[in-house]
Amino acid sequence: MLSSAATQQVHLRRELLRFVLHDTLKKTGVPAAWIGGEATPAVHESGRLTMEIRLVIECDEPRLLYYLAPFQAAFEERLLAIEPDAWAWVTRISWGLGSKREPGDRDHAMPPPDYWEHVIRDRQVTARQQGRLDWDRETLARHFEDTDPGDPDFESTHPPQWDEGDVHSAFGKDD
Repeated sequence: MLSSAATQQVHLRRELLRFVLHDTLKKTGVPAAWIGGEATPAVHESGRLTMEIRLVIECDEPRLLYYLAPFQAAFEERLLAIEPDAWAWVTRISWGLGSKREPGDRDHAMPPPDYWEHVIRDRQVTARQQGRLDWDRETLARHFEDTDPGDPDFESTHPPQWDEGDVHSAFGKDD
């Protein structure tokens, strides 16, 4: 059971978190109905009061998933701008899925297992291109093999062969 001082502190921190979430949603342009929040307080044996923040995705928009880390960074930045010592009482920020699925909804079907092998390879290639991983000979050879355009036909990109007489008549000069 929380003391009245702790209860008041939990209430104030929840209000602060509600404001930070609202402000972050507004500043990022994410619709307010798409992300909700929960704050779970915990009192440690030492009497220290902490909170775990859970941001909850409330919509089925796959494009939002790509931006969860930047959204969380914006949320944290806004929280720390208002409450610089927030990490003293926030134990972690986690995410949950709150959207409901309809039975048989094809939008939620998993891809075949080999899809993830391609994703891992793509992430590794990107990391190498960004300099976060080194290229080894085998990976580099496989990358060139995967991206080899084959034997392209450049014939259609060559300028047409004009007869000099055609050029002069095209500009209104007679022979």
